[in-house]
Amino acid sequence: MRTVAEVLRRMSQKTEIDDEAKDMAALMYFCLVDIDKSIDEAVEAWEKRDYWKKAEEFRYKWRWAGYLAAELKQVILKDEWEKLPALMAQLIPHFADIK
Repeated sequence: MRTVAEVLRRMSQKTEIDDEAKDMAALMYFCLVDIDKSIDEAVEAWEKRDYWKKAEEFRYKWRWAGYLAAELKQVILKDEWEKLPALMAQLIPHFADIK
């Protein structure tokens, strides 16, 4: 989470999407994939105790990570860098509390 927050801060200071910004976008993608993968691991203990509602609420709260990772992957693979600022705007609220 901290890595994505820092990358978002640095990318927001850029005036153009250069090679460094593209590398940072790739780093963000891999971090978002890791966040998404960790969701099931995080709720495993709750499910073992039959806390299904709590587990599903947690999954629902964090579903954005997988969705935005998929969106970012498309931006990177299709070279649609003009979509990156809008995607960053969607990510910022999820990382705004991280200093």
